Amino acid sequence: MKRSTLIILIGAFVFIALLVFSWVFVRISGILNTYEITSTANEPSLLVGKNIFTSNKKDPKRFDFIAYKNDGITVLHRLCGLPGDTLQLIEGKLFVNNKPSLSIPTKHNYLITEVELDLLKSKYPEVSNELITPQVSRYLISLADNMAIENGISNKRVISKNGIREQYVGEQWNNDYNLDNFGPVIVPNECYFVLGDNRHYSADSRYIGFVHKSKYVGTVIDTW
Repeated sequence: MKRSTLIILIGAFVFIALLVFSWVFVRISGILNTYEITSTANEPSLLVGKNIFTSNKKDPKRFDFIAYKNDGITVLHRLCGLPGDTLQLIEGKLFVNNKPSLSIPTKHNYLITEVELDLLKSKYPEVSNELITPQVSRYLISLADNMAIENGISNKRVISKNGIREQYVGEQWNNDYNLDNFGPVIVPNECYFVLGDNRHYSADSRYIGFVHKSKYVGTVIDTW
């Protein structure tokens, strides 16, 4: 083997080794991580099959998506409450420090007729892939709220009544809370309160309580 060829091969090996080492270091340090979305908990914002970048070098701000550890599993939710914030859900509407949070794209359950369901399917092909459960003369569907508003069915959203305890939410908070009527609660120091945008299908702080900052993994910085 010629000396020049050997030098090229050694150089290529060193370059590849440096790339691998750099990527491993970046992953271990949390400077940059990638994840595939496998849950519907944050629809319509983060769709199943999409990929995201997170970084622990970006300080999370209110309403950023963050990754954190829960029982050893990395979970993604929207950071809705910072230390000292007061949070409350009233008929499914989120209030932070007594101000409504209207800019977050959310998703809820709706109870609609077959005619309304067929119309939605004709306008939005992706609706056929939603969770649709037949009820008595109605269909229960998980639907993005903007779609419901655009089609005049926002008044058909399913809302748990105030004061009716949902088992797991009530047990976590020792109060008569449910998914739609919750709080008010105040976020303690060194903690976060997280919510999934798909409010009826998300095991977030309503179920698991506050997320301690020590569990924080990174902030979502990009999706593709």
